[in-house]
Amino acid sequence: MNVDDDLIHMIFEVLFEDATKTKSVYTKSKTSRTEASAESRLTICAAVLRYAAETWVGRIRSQTVRALVDHITQLLPTPASGFCRPLRLDYLRTLVKVFEYQSHVEHLPSKRWDAVVEFCVSGIQAFGENLGYLTDDPNEDGTAGSIRNKVLISTPSGRRQNGHNADESACLEELFRSLALLTLAPMAPILEKSKEILSTVGIFLQAIRTNTYSSSFHMPAMTLLNNLLIRVSTQSTKLTYSVLDEVFPTFRSMWTSKEILLRDEILISLYHFQEYLLNLAGTEKGESLIVDIERLLEVMTTDYYDALRGTRGHLELDELLLGCSRLSCELMPFQNHSFALRKANSKCEHNWAVCYFIAFFVSWIDLHNESKRTHASRSGSPELHKRRRKERKIEELLATARNSNPAERTYVLQVVSFVTARRALDVDEIIAITNEIMPYIVDSNAAVSSWAMLGLIG
Repeated sequence: MNVDDDLIHMIFEVLFEDATKTKSVYTKSKTSRTEASAESRLTICAAVLRYAAETWVGRIRSQTVRALVDHITQLLPTPASGFCRPLRLDYLRTLVKVFEYQSHVEHLPSKRWDAVVEFCVSGIQAFGENLGYLTDDPNEDGTAGSIRNKVLISTPSGRRQNGHNADESACLEELFRSLALLTLAPMAPILEKSKEILSTVGIFLQAIRTNTYSSSFHMPAMTLLNNLLIRVSTQSTKLTYSVLDEVFPTFRSMWTSKEILLRDEILISLYHFQEYLLNLAGTEKGESLIVDIERLLEVMTTDYYDALRGTRGHLELDELLLGCSRLSCELMPFQNHSFALRKANSKCEHNWAVCYFIAFFVSWIDLHNESKRTHASRSGSPELHKRRRKERKIEELLATARNSNPAERTYVLQVVSFVTARRALDVDEIIAITNEIMPYIVDSNAAVSSWAMLGLIG
């Protein structure tokens, strides 16, 4: 049926009016029968509104979008600092559906964009408290109710098994999705709200690490984090370091979930954080991160090695462009001095990024320890210098390949190829790596010999 824009707006206005009147009856009802009747009607109103939004999301005008956003953000909150239960899930999904059509977000005035962000953050805080993720921090001074004045708490997992809490968890996920879509728009005024939103993300990502159950919101939360890091990492070093400190320890737990899309979001975050991590090598802050880096490196290594023992899920030679010219390689987003990624698909890019960051963490650990040795030497303490060769991660890695199977040798040589291509090596490292790699050039396994040659070229 062809419906004109004015009629669509009128339909939404009728739905708004009916939901508003019914909510008034619902909140003021004095008998269970009246409450049940109003609740049933509100549920229908919410479902119809969602259906209408899904049907006409590409046709509604900015005026209708503003009216719809205002209606949802003003009608859902209740005096008890929560959301109206019969409306909340379908209304929040309606909001997500509208924001998925990004032109609607781009046309939101700044004040209305700010208001929706505040609505989402306060909703996340309310659901976080109801689900047992958050409580007020007794040691924190500041405005009561601020997300920055909240701390994680442990809650028996049984609290989250009933239908009521499942509904709240779904609402929490939709709120994170709304924020992710709001921050995706290129003209969104992110910087003014970034600290508050990032505090929210950091607290809830920590919930994944401190609880044994899986959380449905971690994927939209990571998407939201990366939307913010694109802007914040180049504008506020202080805030980025703060976020790094909060969220990096959670990456290991999320990586073990084996969700490929979530791992992609983790890799994107690592790209934003890598220069900050390099600046922390050899510092006290770097020392506090090294345990988390080693743990993440361990799970990434184990997972990638398991993929190499199979037939899929790892970087293969036929996916690479070898011997490319300097200009042609520089035009490719996935490249180093010796080779570049030939194919442009998510699987190959994921495998490249995993190898890249395994090599990055191996190099980071060596850089961190070398900086500590240099500092100790200047301070007149020779102990660290005496243990230099033992503490080099790259040499430790190469040693594991001596009596290993072809899959493990291939893994080691892939990592070494990325290490030698990404940073300058000192004389001792060049000699050690060359001596270890040379025998593998004549290995009977083609993959082993080829990656050995790539490691020497780098």
